[in-house]
Amino acid sequence: MDKLKVGSFIAEQRKLRSLTQKQFANMVGVTDKAVSRWETGKSYPDTETLEKISEIFEVSISDILSGEIAKPENKVEAADKNIIDAILLNKKTTKKWKIAFICIIILGVFLFGSLWKIFDLSEYISDMEQNHAYEMENFRSQIDSIYNNVDEQMKKEASLLSYINCEYSELDPKTNTVKMIFTAIPKAVTDGTTLSIKIGKDEIELKKNGDKFIGEYDAYAFRTDEEEDLIPILTIKNGDKSENEFLPEIHTNYLYQRFFCDLVADGSNFDTTLKKVIDNGNNYYEFQIQANFSIYYVTADENPDFKKLYILTEINDQLLETKDVTYAVDEYGCYNEHMTFNYNVNSDDNVKAYAVLQDGYGYYHLICLYDYSFDSSGPINFTDDNEKIYDRNKKLLVQ
Repeated sequence: MDKLKVGSFIAEQRKLRSLTQKQFANMVGVTDKAVSRWETGKSYPDTETLEKISEIFEVSISDILSGEIAKPENKVEAADKNIIDAILLNKKTTKKWKIAFICIIILGVFLFGSLWKIFDLSEYISDMEQNHAYEMENFRSQIDSIYNNVDEQMKKEASLLSYINCEYSELDPKTNTVKMIFTAIPKAVTDGTTLSIKIGKDEIELKKNGDKFIGEYDAYAFRTDEEEDLIPILTIKNGDKSENEFLPEIHTNYLYQRFFCDLVADGSNFDTTLKKVIDNGNNYYEFQIQANFSIYYVTADENPDFKKLYILTEINDQLLETKDVTYAVDEYGCYNEHMTFNYNVNSDDNVKAYAVLQDGYGYYHLICLYDYSFDSSGPINFTDDNEKIYDRNKKLLVQ
């Protein structure tokens, strides 16, 4: 087939019908640029397009491919030749598309591989950043450790003592005190060396025992002050020379925390109902509270040290009911129960419930479960979850 001859034939037939390239292109379903390429012999229409063109021009595909309308006696021969040429052209075109498709697949594989490498590189960079952050954090920790060691060493070198220690004996519930036993070794000792420690207004004399100085002090276990004058102050006297040193590492406040764990109460799924009742002219409300409560008291060694656990309810600070629930406390010192409380209240009443635990020393630990007051809008909960501690005589020690 001759491309120029085919193109000239298409142009001739288009012009005979007074069609512009754009009008013809719209009829065929291609662009006017495609029509221009056909007519200038730069490309062929494909098989499907040839069918459309033959219908528009009312000629055979063989006439289009031969570039002229064949005479009747030559139609069969021309048609056979042009069909063969069309098949060969289609094969060439198909081969070109196959090659193009293979190239696209190869390019896609290459791009996918490149993207995968980029992804791997991104992960590698991310890992490097995380490792760098970890190394920087580790480096800071090492610097802090070195600084602390240097600071500790400088304190030791500046200290008047080569050794200081304080041991705490058992809590005495009769006096609410803890015995503190001090042991100190001064760096410089003479026959006339004396040591004393001042805590607040109290002064403890340490007696010499070999190379050590030992002294005892009964400290109030429930002191919560954090004032500087409660930091122990060591005094060393050698004749007329007297030197002082603060001992902030020895604690004198909150000593009870060494023997108690916090009493914790968690309430969930609270459901309250308030129903007005009129009885012979007396108006009051039936108030019901339902909730799940978990109460914990566990010592540091997971061995709960307590005697009793009670649930107390009050109306206007007047005791309403005391319920002993010790039997329901598990081996880990935990009490779990869905509880229901019923009250008959007036509009200005206040209702409360407490968990009260008596520990092995005889102290009472109290924590509020709920605290409801009433106004025109209904019940309002003002629960205070701070633990309070009382001694055996019900004297408040910690709040």
